[in-house]
This record gives sequence, structure tokens and C-alpha cells, in this order.
Amino acid sequence: MAIKWLTYVYIRAGGESPACSAQSVPSDAELYLEEHVTALQSKGRSGASPPAEFLEPAHRQRFEDLLCGHEQQFLAAATSLAAQVQAGLHGGTTDGLFVGLNGDASGIAFASVLKLEVTEKHRGALQDVAGGKIAISTVQNLLDKPGDRQKGVVVPDPRPDSSLIVGDRLSETALFFLSAIGARQAQKPALAAVEMAKVFQEVAPDLAVAMVERLTTSEARTPQEFLGQERELSAATRAQVMEKLTQRTRPVQILSPVRGHNLKKRVIADGIVITGRVSDVSEKVTWVRRQDGGWRIQIDVDQEPRFDYIS
Repeated sequence: MAIKWLTYVYIRAGGESPACSAQSVPSDAELYLEEHVTALQSKGRSGASPPAEFLEPAHRQRFEDLLCGHEQQFLAAATSLAAQVQAGLHGGTTDGLFVGLNGDASGIAFASVLKLEVTEKHRGALQDVAGGKIAISTVQNLLDKPGDRQKGVVVPDPRPDSSLIVGDRLSETALFFLSAIGARQAQKPALAAVEMAKVFQEVAPDLAVAMVERLTTSEARTPQEFLGQERELSAATRAQVMEKLTQRTRPVQILSPVRGHNLKKRVIADGIVITGRVSDVSEKVTWVRRQDGGWRIQIDVDQEPRFDYIS
């Protein structure tokens, strides 16, 4: 892997408009940056980073310019992305070093955008790097380690159902970052069953309980596969469920049977929460209306109940 063009600029909430300029690629920092790209690519191959698509052709073009445009197109695209990412920062987000780069790996061109961060006491060092006072290699030990980057993107994505690989230190990519790069990322498979359950409650409330219980025993790996097995659902209902799933902020594209089997059901009333595996709650928790207008919840269990205290 070899980096061809590199640019970086300091970004912060409410900061001046960033302007990216060409930077030399220090040999002692090249490996560090390449490892960030490799870590992102690994997340794509493993599925840890869900598929993602560009929202508009203009957003895709910006990354095309970053990937294979001439130097001024590369810098213009990087400046635009840096400005968008900075615009999404606020008091609860962290200042950082926006990095844009492109290069070649085994004959395949790649481009990447990273938002690297340091602890608050070292933020001045990032400003010195961006201002050209010190080299990025001088502070790389203070920055996010490869694989632990706060936020990053790499193109192209070899997966047939994805245009870019997006990673985040958070369990889910921050929506402001996705908006800044002009992309939409699929829901993580681990959370897909929860989203399907919500859609069933919305679209087919009379069938929702049965559908969700079947989901917890299904081996289907996509919503289409699961819905295709449920002949009880009309074609119109299946279409409506799919429409809702694809229109969500994080569209549901992939299911995880293991996580689906462990889906939990929650009963809430008067500040009391009863949570358990879907089958356990369905079988053991019931409620009826009292004559005085309230409700009575009954739980039938085999073990003697116990309690503790939590904050």
C-alpha cells in the first residue's frame, strides 16, 4: 500500500471554515495512516461495518474526486468533506484532525477520510500539525490507534451491496457523520430484529406477536427471506413491511439469526419493567383488566423470585 496524496486540517465546533492543502507524506507516518485504512477495510470484509450507500450522485462524485480526480479536485473534495464534518460538530463532540488521503494497494486505487482525535490536553498539538508547525508523525502516538479511530470512510467497497465502508468507535456510526459524508448505512444485524419487531407492531399489530415469536426461531438472514416464509402475511403487508424497513434512518438489510433468537420482550407499566426472552415473556407474563379499571399483571415462574437494588 502506498499513499499518493495527503491532506489534513484541524476541525472544531464553530471553527473557521477549513481549507485543505497538499501535505507531504512522512515515511514514519505513512504506515500509521495505512493501518487506519486497512482496519476499515477489515471491518468491511468481516461485516462489522454494515453496507452503506451514497444519498445523492453529488455525494458519490465527491468521493470519486477524492479517489481519482486531479490534485485540485482531490483538495476541493477534501475541503468540502471537512467543512461538512465540522458543521456537524457541537458542544458534545470532540475536536479532531480531519484527514483525507488516496493511494494504491496491490494495483487497486483507494481513498479515505478519517477524523482522528486526541485527549483534550493534547488538542493544541493537532492545531500545530494543521498549522504546519509540526509534522503529523510527531503526534501520531497521541492520536487514535488504527482500528480505534473515531470515524472513518474508505472507498471503494468490494461488497456488491455497498458503495463505501464506514466505521465509528461508537456501536453505531454517528448520524451527523453519515449526513456529512452524504451516506446512509444499514442497521447492524445485531439490532435488526428489534427494528423488524417495531415495524410489525406498526404495520400489522394483530400479527405482530406471532411474527416476532417466529422471528426468534428463524434462520433467515434477510428480511426478504423471512417474509417470504410467512405465508400468513398478505403480499400487500409484506410489501409494506419491506418499505418501512428500507425507509428507516438505518435501513434493515441483514438479519442475525443468533441475535434474533436472543431477542427480548419488555412489558412496562407504572414505572415497572419486566424483561425477558420473547418466548418466556409470552408464555409466563399475562395481564387482565381489574374491575376498578386498573390492570393486574401475573408472572408464572418455576424458580422462587428474588430481588436486588440497582441505581
